[in-house]
Amino acid sequence: MSGYTWITDPPVAEVARVDFPAVIGTFRANVGNYGNHLGTDEGAQQLGFIGEVLDAMLGCLADDDAAASKCFVYRLVGQPVALMILSGGMSPKLDELTAHPGAEGAGTIMVEFAVNWSKAQGKEGRLILDSLNAKSTGFWTAMGFVKYAELPAQAAAGGCKMRLNPVGNAKWSNVGGKWRLKKYADQGLTHYSTTTKG
Repeated sequence: MSGYTWITDPPVAEVARVDFPAVIGTFRANVGNYGNHLGTDEGAQQLGFIGEVLDAMLGCLADDDAAASKCFVYRLVGQPVALMILSGGMSPKLDELTAHPGAEGAGTIMVEFAVNWSKAQGKEGRLILDSLNAKSTGFWTAMGFVKYAELPAQAAAGGCKMRLNPVGNAKWSNVGGKWRLKKYADQGLTHYSTTTKG
């Protein structure tokens, strides 16, 4: 018998790099099946972008320079609903992130996880990333990231280099020693649903 239980940390787990391509394949198939029911130009565009991110993830896995990067998956009912690759350094970098379009809040949960992963690495929750276009720059700005440098190859599309420091950031709160996006922390949402087998 299986059911749901509440946990205080999101059900995000690290996946070995060698196993991550299979997780990407499952995620791609699930998103494709979901997309078959959308039938809109906007939906097709969104699925195309997700496909590009998944291809970039596979490229990152093949890059010897990224060998120290870490792969993470957020699963619900055993299925991957968000994927992320993080790498270390002076400020940990969020290399790639994508979430299933039907899984509301999955991307946000992964960003919170990344900030707390950075904190666990002794980096106070700081992150950097490359935003590739104006839409993603807007998303990251809403998360409290700020532009700190140009990204020449993507400048025409509105891309840039961005960074986040949750300390003193009006969009972030420290709740019980963990960083949370303030808009969710203020709602008192501190538990996550996961499945259990019994």
